[in-house]
Amino acid sequence: MAQKKFWQDSGGNRPPGSVPHGLMGPGGRKTRAEHARPVPGDGKEIFVELQDATKQYVMGETTVNALAGVSISVHKGDFMVIVGPSGSGKSTLMHIMGTLDHPTSGKVFFDGSDISVLDDWHLAMLRRNKIGFIFQNFNLIPTLSALENVLAPTEPLTGNKERLEERAIELLRKVGLGNRLLHKPDELSGGQRQRVSIARALINDPEIIFADEPTGNLDSMTGRQVIELMHRLNKVDGKTFVLVTHDQSLLDYATRKVFLLDGSITRIENQGAKGGGEHELSV
Repeated sequence: MAQKKFWQDSGGNRPPGSVPHGLMGPGGRKTRAEHARPVPGDGKEIFVELQDATKQYVMGETTVNALAGVSISVHKGDFMVIVGPSGSGKSTLMHIMGTLDHPTSGKVFFDGSDISVLDDWHLAMLRRNKIGFIFQNFNLIPTLSALENVLAPTEPLTGNKERLEERAIELLRKVGLGNRLLHKPDELSGGQRQRVSIARALINDPEIIFADEPTGNLDSMTGRQVIELMHRLNKVDGKTFVLVTHDQSLLDYATRKVFLLDGSITRIENQGAKGGGEHELSV
């Protein structure tokens, strides 16, 4: 069976009168990043790529430069950890990489396609079918059970509801909450809530998961357990992860370490590369 494109609904269709224009450039050619292909040296395909991306926020007469010409790529299978102090631009970078926001200038390519040509509907389809999100504050719906929260992203879908529920139960068991299916968020600990949010991020079988300070509201032991769970999902299931955090201890789990300061990448370290895998970038 042919693989469903990110812009198709659960029935494999696109909305009437629309075209998957995000996949096509002038003359019907695919719009692709120049380097959206296996990279010599590591053989991994580039999944997300930013090219000289900037982000500015205008507040009255003040302009805040949140990102200052960032170029970075995420390879399939990465467990990337982006670290930096508060105000360094970490969350802004993640939001742009995850298509939640647009850069002021520069380019963003997702799986080789230039997202600047995608309308809101196609971006929504891309996020629903390709991306999972994990947030510091969990963002669970307080009136729903753990099982219902995990199923929430599937509500617009028209697939087999029984099969989706079976998958949600399987995911909750996988994250160690098989005995908490019907518990509501206020009946769960912080670590359990984050495990529910991880299961929710996985329900539509995304190819990449973005996590914004996933241990920020957890004690050190619980935070370590959550990160180890995410790391197992990367190693065993092949899920690509991008984490942003101020906690440098999470760098121990990274295959790629990115250091951010004042909206610029100052250093990237590739785990296991020659010469320590480190290279300096000009600020």
